[in-house]
Amino acid sequence: YQLQLLKFSEFIHKPVNSVTTVDIRIYLASVSDKLKKTSLNNKINILKSFFGWLENEEMIIKNPMKKIKNIKVDKHLRKALTQDELEILRDSCTTIRQRAILETLFSTGCRVSELVKMNINDIKWDKSELNVIGKGSKERTVYLNSKAKLYIKKYLKQRMTKGIMNDALFIAVKKPFDR
Repeated sequence: YQLQLLKFSEFIHKPVNSVTTVDIRIYLASVSDKLKKTSLNNKINILKSFFGWLENEEMIIKNPMKKIKNIKVDKHLRKALTQDELEILRDSCTTIRQRAILETLFSTGCRVSELVKMNINDIKWDKSELNVIGKGSKERTVYLNSKAKLYIKKYLKQRMTKGIMNDALFIAVKKPFDR
């Protein structure tokens, strides 16, 4: 934030209480050709936050950012890994835990945050199902392929031999062995 606000102040050369919406639009236009839409939105959000704070602190009477809207950004679907890329990832795993995590993520398409919240009891081994809690606390069912099930079982067996008891499906490598 500090760097972006410094760049803005170097461009404007005015006290904050005299900055207008037109000044901000001129600044944004001057940097827009060098930036992607998402980066430009970051600048806009930083300025909105700053001028909103100035207004709340009664350092300015009118917020010049109120009329400035964010730029619509096109959403693109991510491309799935190719078989070769997946094999490279599999080869780079050095532990059963890493392989179990990779296979689970690949099989289910879960987010890492969902993986962290998974419990052993959430797995329905006979149906190859796993209940996960995703964004917005929404519960959904995902499915494990045979490789994911195999490596999860190997990982859990390895954990049991070390005497590590925890409800979480995946735990840290070091003590205290939390999620």
